[in-house]
This record gives sequence, C-alpha cells and structure tokens, in this order.
Amino acid sequence: MMTTIDGVQYREVARKAQVGEKIKIVDADSPFRTYKDGDVFTVKSVFTDECCVKEHGTIVFHSEYVVLEPVAPADIIVHDGKQYRKVDRPVREGDALVIPKLRRYTIDLTSGKVYALGRDSAGGAYFYDDVEDARYNPIRENDVYVLEPVAPQTAQSALSALETELAATKAKVAEMEAQLAAARDAAFDQFSAGEKVRLVSGGGAYPLLGFENGRVYTVRNPKHTGRSDGQSKRPNR
Repeated sequence: MMTTIDGVQYREVARKAQVGEKIKIVDADSPFRTYKDGDVFTVKSVFTDECCVKEHGTIVFHSEYVVLEPVAPADIIVHDGKQYRKVDRPVREGDALVIPKLRRYTIDLTSGKVYALGRDSAGGAYFYDDVEDARYNPIRENDVYVLEPVAPQTAQSALSALETELAATKAKVAEMEAQLAAARDAAFDQFSAGEKVRLVSGGGAYPLLGFENGRVYTVRNPKHTGRSDGQSKRPNR
C-alpha cells in the first residue's frame, strides 16, 4: 500500500523500524494507547519488542505498525497526479505552486499542503490560506518552497536509455564469452599429445561423431576440435 505525507509518497513495509524512520500505526494493540490506527510517528529509539516514537516515551510494539519507505527523493512530491520538485528559492514570474515552510506565519496554514499562486494588479504574488485570506507572507519573507514540475521522460530519452543499457549488456555478454572461451582452453590444456584418455561423455555428437563413451583414445593434438584419421583429437574426460 501507499501513503502520502506532506506531498511525499511512501510505501508501507512490514518490518522492524530503525531510528529516524517514519512508521504508521495499522493495528493499535490496546484501547488504552494514546495513538490510533493511521497515526504516523518518527522513531526515536528501538528496543527488542518495541520502539519509542515520542520524546515523552510513547511506546509502540513492532507488531502494531508498518514502516514508511519513501518511493521518491524527499524533494519530489505528487500533486494532482503530477510530480513536482520542491525548490528552496524566491518566487519568480511564472511560478504556480508553493508549500509554506511554516517557520513563521503558521496561522491558517497546513503543513505539506500545496497552495496555488496568484498575482495582484501590481504583479505581487499571493495565495489563499485555509480560511480564504490572501497571503503575501510568507512569500515576501521567502518562507516557501517553490514547486517546479518534473519533466516526464520523453520517448527519445527513453530510447537513448534503452540503447545505453543494451550496449552495456552486449559488452557484458562479450566479456562473459571471452571468459568462457578462456576457461575451455584452460580445460583442454590439461591434455598432452600421446596421453591415453577415456571418453566419458559427448560421444556420438559433434565434434565426437563416431566415438563411443567409455572407450580409450590417444590424444594427438589437444588444441584440435575435430576428427582426423579415426582418432579423437580433443576427447572429453
């Protein structure tokens, strides 16, 4: 399952949390707990059977939560189905969306909420807060993150990425084939001309057509892969 917090998407993973990770309560174990299903916390410390999620000592059993793992970088948020990058810079002409930092001017603003920008007759930027008041602050104080749209991957860029991946794969295959050839040569180097060998496999199939498994042959040329004068030059052991 997926969870969105302050515009950031997380996947829900059933595992033991680590310090600093976000968790979501999904199975509150007791009605006497101070939290409920759906509450989200940041883990402060971890113990064998439980973890502490608040400075004043709220304890949560590992069986009560899922870990929230971000599925995109923290500066990427999703709004109305589109991805935006959260950028810390002053508002400029053409900017359309902002998120307040909530360091100041926090009244009637919601953490993580996206607000649409407008322009007054003088060109000043503003947005409407949660009670529909026009807010010029915190914009004037630069206490907002500007949202810049993340450009979707074009067909050409996707093709280029696939071509790059294919080239890397071909190079890897060529390297593996070279290693295989070297390994085969090393295997045949164990034979010497004049040695007697017993053929245990490969008889009756190319390049050992006409030879039988279990029979003894004399090696004439360890490097030769074919047949000559009725003798196997490169029998398999």
